[in-house]
Formats: sequence, C-alpha cells, structure tokens
Amino acid sequence: MEPLLLFSERERRIDRRASALLKYAHEHSERFPGKLEDVAFDEIPSEALHFHDPRTRQESNWLYYGGDSRDPLSPQQTIILASPSMAESQKRIAIFSDGAARLIGEEDFVRLLPKQLHSN
Repeated sequence: MEPLLLFSERERRIDRRASALLKYAHEHSERFPGKLEDVAFDEIPSEALHFHDPRTRQESNWLYYGGDSRDPLSPQQTIILASPSMAESQKRIAIFSDGAARLIGEEDFVRLLPKQLHSN
C-alpha cells in the first residue's frame, strides 16, 4: 500500500474528508457516522463528494464502511472510505480509520474487505 501524497485539489479534498470523519468519530465516542450524510464536510463542494471514474468519467458514490468500523487493534488496516473503482494509478483510493489516505491495489482491497463488512 502506498501513502497518498496530497498535491492535487482532489487529494486535498480526500484529506479533508478523512479529517471530517475522524472529527466526527472523536466527538461521538470513537464511532464513525452510520452514513456519510451525517458528516459536515465543510469547505468541500458537494460535487467533490462523489468519485469521478477517470476512465468512464462517470460519477458514483464512495464506498463507506462506517458506524462501528474503528478497530483499535489495527486502524491502519480498517478502511472507512474507498473509491468504488480504481483511480488513474490502477489502484483504489482508501481512507483508513487512523485517518491515513492510501492507494491500494485490488488484491489488498479484497483482502481487507471482509474486515469492513464484519465491522458493520
């Protein structure tokens, strides 16, 4: 898994999403919201809250694994938000419950997915 270096405006928006989710969890007994709509994503235009597939140019919702998904034993392995398809790098964008945004290959995503599905 590669750390996501925050250079572009899109990547800064991803970082702001992660910060807003962590702030919500901190304010709610370390629980993430049941749905993304419960989070105030200040300073992020509403159109930027959707994933834009670089190949098809289609807009879709991010995959969200919220609620009780913070695993204190392995937060760097617990995905809370992921792109619904691979980005330009042929990897998915994933935000983990420790707040880190990383690019992950499909194999890693599939390996980590059962943990997220079990957490909800």
